[in-house]
Amino acid sequence: SPDKWIDEGEFYENGKLKNGKKTFPDNNFMEGEFYENGKLKNGKKEFLSGFIDIGEFNNNGNMKKGIKHHPNGWIEEGEFYENGKLKNGRIIQNNGWKIEGEFNNSGKKNGYCLVRHDTIGNKDGYYINGKLLWKKY
Repeated sequence: SPDKWIDEGEFYENGKLKNGKKTFPDNNFMEGEFYENGKLKNGKKEFLSGFIDIGEFNNNGNMKKGIKHHPNGWIEEGEFYENGKLKNGRIIQNNGWKIEGEFNNSGKKNGYCLVRHDTIGNKDGYYINGKLLWKKY
């Protein structure tokens, strides 16, 4: 039916996709290895909106470890919290900023981070909930 997705590949005994490709009616898709609950375990999610996630996923379907490409040009790479927010790794923003370090489960810089821009300069330092506590000189 047009409101249902199409599964192609190898299946679990419960009928859920094990390995293969899941294509949705809007042509968004996921491909790779799946959990028995039908969520992507390892592989790629691609959305027509421009989001592309590649890597390992939690059994809730959120990114666990890998790389996320956003439609605005942002890239997040590293380990992610259960909620899909970056835990530690790096972010490359479309405005030239590159951030590497630790983040809280809201996605804000939390801990020591390298914050660099080729023309503006550096804001390396220790952050708590996105606020710079002290800067490295």
